[in-house]
Amino acid sequence: TSTAAQASRLRQTPVMVPPTRATYLRRRAVAALVLLAVVIAAVGGLSRLGASDPPARRGDDRPAAPAARGPARDVAAIAARADVPVLCYHQVRPLTARDAAQDRPYIVPPKVLDAQLAALRRAGYTSVSADDVAAHMADGRPLPRRPVLITFDDASAGQYSRALPILRRHGFTATFFVMTVVLDKPGWLTRRQVRALDRGGMEIGAHTWDHSAVPDYDGDAWREQLTEPKAELEAIVGHPIDVFATPSASGARPRSRVSGAPASASRSSSPTPSIRRRRCSPRGASSSGPRSAAASSCAWSARASEGERAIGPL
Repeated sequence: TSTAAQASRLRQTPVMVPPTRATYLRRRAVAALVLLAVVIAAVGGLSRLGASDPPARRGDDRPAAPAARGPARDVAAIAARADVPVLCYHQVRPLTARDAAQDRPYIVPPKVLDAQLAALRRAGYTSVSADDVAAHMADGRPLPRRPVLITFDDASAGQYSRALPILRRHGFTATFFVMTVVLDKPGWLTRRQVRALDRGGMEIGAHTWDHSAVPDYDGDAWREQLTEPKAELEAIVGHPIDVFATPSASGARPRSRVSGAPASASRSSSPTPSIRRRRCSPRGASSSGPRSAAASSCAWSARASEGERAIGPL
């Protein structure tokens, strides 16, 4: 009896036969297809959700606001943006008994320069380049809260040996308008120093070959005064130079085209930004305006009535 009961139980117990490899592979394939179908359905739902726009509300069919317009570029707008203080230095060295009276306004002792830059730093001024100011005037490029353009003319030796350390001490940069006719001569900058100024973060600008007035140029004067000095400086620093300084322009009116000017020096499509600079002297700014302490005497408007004119871009 016990043997018959055991046989009956064995007949009722299912026998677990391990699946074959083919069966196992079919099951995995079916599971993978099911998973892929779920993923596709989910992605499709998300794409439809992203593509559908929310129902429009009443009043939302108003025309879109016009795009913001850029700064005005007419003559009046450019003139209105000519509000950056621009300082113009020449020789930086101590005064001597041999200095003629007509030369003294162009000589600033290092201590005076140091005091003036210290006053600017305490007042919160930030130095900008001539290219920055030209772009601000022409295109409305933003400038720091209290910008100031510091410039040096003619390439006298003291600009490198005396002015550069003072500029660095106060955290300022400057634009050096270099006359190529004096380079490598005693008392003037060398080509190597001009390159060092450029590599040191200073801006190099072109200067007319001498101090002839631009309105008097004709014929080959354009090439001699502007084109060749610009090309020579570009070869020294290894990159384009887009600003230049011209003297004796206090009585000249800014013009976008000058008779006889080469194409590189004239643009008729828009007015050329013109920056008047305040010449700095030992006693202060050389104008009929008020003269205060030497530390703050040069910080006047870019519309000063005297000083050389910086024009950019070429």
